[in-house]
Amino acid sequence: MRNKKAISIALSAVMAFTTAFGMTTVKANAEEKEKIVVYVAAEGKNASGSAVEMGKTAVQLDEGAVAEDAIKAALDKSAYKDNYKISTSAWGDSLDSISDLNMYNVGNDWYYWSFCVNGQYANLGISSQKVNDNDKISLIYSYDNYNTSAACFNDDTSKNPEGFSAYSEKAKKAQDVLAKKIYDTTFKGGEYVPGVEDSSGLYTVFSLARAGFKADKFYDSVYAKVKAQLGAIKTSTGKFYDDTNKKYVSQESILKDGAASQTYAKIALCVTALGKDASNVNGFNLIEKLADKSVYEASSIYSRETTILMAIDSKNYELPTGDNYFTRAELVNKTVADTDNQIATSIDWNSIDSAVMQIQPLCAYQTKDVDGVDKSAVKKACDKVLNFMYNKQGADGTYGDSYSASNVWTTAQVMITAGLFRIDAATEENGTDFIKNGVTLYDDALAFVDTDNNTVDEKLMSFQPEQLLRGFNAAIRASEKTELMLPVETAEYTASDDATYTLPTEKVTPVKLAKAKITKLTAGKKQLTVKFAKVKLAKSYKVQVSTDKKFKKNVTIKTTKKTSLTIKKLKSNKKYYVRVQAVSGKNTGAYSAVKNVKIK
Repeated sequence: MRNKKAISIALSAVMAFTTAFGMTTVKANAEEKEKIVVYVAAEGKNASGSAVEMGKTAVQLDEGAVAEDAIKAALDKSAYKDNYKISTSAWGDSLDSISDLNMYNVGNDWYYWSFCVNGQYANLGISSQKVNDNDKISLIYSYDNYNTSAACFNDDTSKNPEGFSAYSEKAKKAQDVLAKKIYDTTFKGGEYVPGVEDSSGLYTVFSLARAGFKADKFYDSVYAKVKAQLGAIKTSTGKFYDDTNKKYVSQESILKDGAASQTYAKIALCVTALGKDASNVNGFNLIEKLADKSVYEASSIYSRETTILMAIDSKNYELPTGDNYFTRAELVNKTVADTDNQIATSIDWNSIDSAVMQIQPLCAYQTKDVDGVDKSAVKKACDKVLNFMYNKQGADGTYGDSYSASNVWTTAQVMITAGLFRIDAATEENGTDFIKNGVTLYDDALAFVDTDNNTVDEKLMSFQPEQLLRGFNAAIRASEKTELMLPVETAEYTASDDATYTLPTEKVTPVKLAKAKITKLTAGKKQLTVKFAKVKLAKSYKVQVSTDKKFKKNVTIKTTKKTSLTIKKLKSNKKYYVRVQAVSGKNTGAYSAVKNVKIK
């Protein structure tokens, strides 16, 4: 029996050599190539009990890369960085060891690292085996282990025959409990009404409205305030009242905050969710701002295109035309082109949020005909991220990052994305699923909302709980195959046009300016020069010159921001009287003592 086993092992060893060594090496193409994502895992232990375990690790490579590229990139990200060996021979490169698990022979037992791709022994060695997008490479160590797939790739998705019906009641109640908690905490039960100064608060209002939370008077107040503020901006005042800091600020402050596009988008989403027209809010066109290239350039890079697209598509708003404005195609193409960068960022940060959020507004453009948009390119980008999402989900159904094994905010963004793509998070459909070992996204999300006691985990409340609210809402809508969270085809509540919000009167605090003091007055040929002391809080100075001691006639008035001024074209042999006054806005100080000088 032992001899038969030895023969079997020897054959396996030969197979290992034919899979670990390549006869030729694929050379990299110097031309720029598409990006692909490959997953690598390693597992095994030797007779002495030493073990290696590298869980599912994503790496981004150039199209045309070989398995060796993926293996090196994954191991370099792992705990085994600088602790593995790849050797080169006439037959190609081979993986000899990871940690102290190396290729060696003990009696009839041959230990080695087998190399498998997508659950099959590779046909070529690591330096020759070309890899494709979404490939799964398993490195398995043993002398008698004939597994062809690492355990982390073997998710049993067949343990939820009930589908969404198993979650329907709890998920809907969790959505209601969470919405009420957010309303009571963030908006103090309706006492705090967010406005333009609090775009994040308005985005939360959007979340409440789409979740069907009942707060009619509150929604009326929100819209009335936004309407009044945007109306004020549209008028000659150009200002809106910052309710948070209790002061009037100009519209320019939106541009200066570095997130102008994101701000206008969140306002537009809120207005649309409340059943109103974002292209005309008291005469203010939010959609025009979102298409404006100058506003775009004044905004931070993060999520510009995605938030703009979500806002303008929330009601299929018409964009203005002209060189100063983006077209839909330009925004879509920018979003698609940046997908690989966002995947790379997600891999580097070990958090998939960036990639997941990148495709949220792209679903419709996979099939919708838009001049200048390549639908196949959109679908390719979307599929790449969706595969990334599926494969980064843990075996327990959760999503982690570098700081924790489970990150509820990432789960929320995955639920939003799945929902917008009409993917039922509780069911395996069309080869896509978010079920790992019988655990779904709903299971992870429901761990943060106790529907029996109507409570919410305080960890969730510490930072943007509205993300999970949108996650529940998007997922439930997709599972029930009803209207999506976006676009807003049917508003859950339409804000009243009769509701009013009175903008507080801008209070101008008087500035007390000291009396000005002339320090030097000299005469020149048909001119004089006056110098004066600087006055605290003064923005400028008004200088009066006259041949009349009482300044009733023949008065010349000059304004300067400096503390000296020369006045020319005066009459020779004429006495002139001079006085100075400090100025700050509408506030003025007392005139200086009058001094005189005779012009030469």
